[in-house]
Amino acid sequence: MKRTAHAGEFGCPWTNVRTAIEVLKVDRVDHGYTVLDNPDYARRCAESGIVSRWCDQLVLLRTLPPSRWALDHPIRHMPARGIRVHPNTDDPTFHHVTPTLAWQMMMRDFGFGLDDLRAFMLNGLDAAWIDEDTRRSWRREWGAEFDALRRTVQ
Repeated sequence: MKRTAHAGEFGCPWTNVRTAIEVLKVDRVDHGYTVLDNPDYARRCAESGIVSRWCDQLVLLRTLPPSRWALDHPIRHMPARGIRVHPNTDDPTFHHVTPTLAWQMMMRDFGFGLDDLRAFMLNGLDAAWIDEDTRRSWRREWGAEFDALRRTVQ
């Protein structure tokens, strides 16, 4: 059985991420934002290659001024620290963020480019609970399809 946990959400200490990884032995973390509060542990997460799925929370939109939320959102800073992320959503109805919108927000609101999106896609495949043959095949096929589509927009 593979494991994931919601840990490191806004308002929670970074130690929740450490507990999820070290005690619960999760294979991926949903959110993980507050790990940035401890640069040493954030570096360890980056070095381990664990993937944090970006599941937006409406609470941040309510707590930061509209002009700041995208600038201050931890997801903007996690990849720069080497933390592997994958855009997703954990509650589309509540947060009004579908998986498609999550990907659009990565470019529109957080300023990530096509190279970043390609890496995020591969992170998702690496964190998916699929067999290794499927993972290798999808990485190759989806990467090639992404690259072909990318050539049409440049």
